[in-house]
Amino acid sequence: MKKILPGYYTMNETEIQDLWESSKIILDTNVLLGFYASRDEYRDKIFESLDKVKDRIWIPYQVAKEFEKNRVKVIKDQVSNYKQIQNVPQTLENKFKKSISDLENHPSAKFYQINEIFNKFHEKFSKEIKNIVSDLNDDRKNYSKLERHDTIRDKINHLLDDNIGRPYDFKEILSIVKEGEWRYKTKIPPGYQDLYINNKKGIDAFADLILWYQILEFINEQKKNLIFITNDVKEDWFKLDNNGKPISPREELINEVYAYCGVNSYIYTFDQFFEELNIRILKKKPEEFEKELQELKNIRNMQNKREYETYNISNLFERFKESKPKEFSEITYNHPYLEKELEKVQQIREKFNHYFITSEIGFWRNFDNKLFFSVYKRIDDFECIDVGNIVIQFLEDGSIDHIVELSDGTWLNTSGDIEDSFERIVVYLYDQYSV
Repeated sequence: MKKILPGYYTMNETEIQDLWESSKIILDTNVLLGFYASRDEYRDKIFESLDKVKDRIWIPYQVAKEFEKNRVKVIKDQVSNYKQIQNVPQTLENKFKKSISDLENHPSAKFYQINEIFNKFHEKFSKEIKNIVSDLNDDRKNYSKLERHDTIRDKINHLLDDNIGRPYDFKEILSIVKEGEWRYKTKIPPGYQDLYINNKKGIDAFADLILWYQILEFINEQKKNLIFITNDVKEDWFKLDNNGKPISPREELINEVYAYCGVNSYIYTFDQFFEELNIRILKKKPEEFEKELQELKNIRNMQNKREYETYNISNLFERFKESKPKEFSEITYNHPYLEKELEKVQQIREKFNHYFITSEIGFWRNFDNKLFFSVYKRIDDFECIDVGNIVIQFLEDGSIDHIVELSDGTWLNTSGDIEDSFERIVVYLYDQYSV
């Protein structure tokens, strides 16, 4: 069975080496855009390593289009980050002064010692920071030149050497979208999280699937093994651990490559690929590329950092009505109990909001009338763990069902009541994360 269902088996060393010696290497958009977050000295060395296998590198047309569409925005975002970094010292100083002023009449002598230490430290700190901020301003000006002459894009174009796939016409894309609706409904990877979690609209929701079909077409023509590199660390590309870290590619994807193309494949993040490239192909020792590897790990973490808000948990019904009028109309036409259900969700969120949070209505799956609320365990003010979803399903007979869908793909049975669904999430949190 290993031959026809390779995704369910771990490759041995001989198979891995064969993969590395013969595969086409395909890059995702996030890999290309990640170069704009890298420091110059590391970026140049990374390009040097990739240049050793440039004859094997290829990108789908979808990747090229997304890269060109997002390139300038990424540059502008990085320029904006320089400005934010320059503001950090003043922000820290203001926060400290505010904390001190709040305790101005504190009787402890230790309090005044803290203030004296800060004042002594602040003089030296300000002088050194002033020089750094000046350097940052010069760096920002140099980086902003990429908007006029993008030297990073020049290096990417040199690396690719026009090894880019063909564009799909509208008829081909429409066919993929129609098939994608069925694939997404049954959670066949890749791409379904762009619709259900990232809330992308229209054809954009099927961009990963279009990319995937373009890869399959190319590999089927070439009859070469496949290495696909993506920093899009989510469950419709990778199997993830409880902390959202990639374990291995989704077996369905590996099996689909073999079924369609008759070849072996593997999916790496860019840092994983870079490490293997240097060891297996370039024959380097780990200490020879450790700084570049850490740079790529930092970029991947940055690209996959999720920003969590402490949501305003009042007036959920009205906000849903205003923010998603089409979905609101679709539900309320057949289900007059929507307001009552959302009131229940709001009450439960208020009850448990001290240690886990739910999103606004995360997404609306119009194939089978479901509302999803993403649930996260709160680690601190800045970090959360994805736990799963509370699902409210509006059935054709007018009744309502509630489901708990955990992030590891399993389901928790509930009595059908929304409060029971949340309480089962709480039990799961205690069991899995020692809340």
